[in-house]
Amino acid sequence: MTIEQLKGLPAYGPMYIPFAPEGVSHFSEGFVLKINIDENNYWVANFRNGYGKLKFAKLYEETNLLFAIAQGSIYEVDIEEKRLKNIYSSSAEEYIEYNNQVFIGDWSDIYCFNKNGLKWRTENIGIDGIILENITDNTLYGQIYDPMREKWNTVKINIDNGAKET
Repeated sequence: MTIEQLKGLPAYGPMYIPFAPEGVSHFSEGFVLKINIDENNYWVANFRNGYGKLKFAKLYEETNLLFAIAQGSIYEVDIEEKRLKNIYSSSAEEYIEYNNQVFIGDWSDIYCFNKNGLKWRTENIGIDGIILENITDNTLYGQIYDPMREKWNTVKINIDNGAKET
């Protein structure tokens, strides 16, 4: 099983499946992925874009989970059922992959996803931006913006539980 990003919606083949927040029934072309089940079987997903800049997809084949980030909006999809499980954020900007996990930063939070879904989420640790730098010795290092002091501050997060370290 593989996924590939398409430049746009295909002109032929099976109808795409749209994924968007609840209550959004119509939207134009977004982040388009082709999910190849095998050589002769595939389907196309069209994800509504969010407000960030990040486009990224991670497939966990063993649990049939796909995480698609469409210009900031994080979608969790069951690829076997072709069903949206959850939507997180609309402003994802950064990610780091480490030990088969994905760490994603948006304007105020950091998320950790693995093959089972959302492992943890920090809440409101940043106000106006997060930069993910690296992971060393079970600690995620990054910067959070403090608009009151107009400066970036170092943040350290335990990657096992999402706890902020001092």
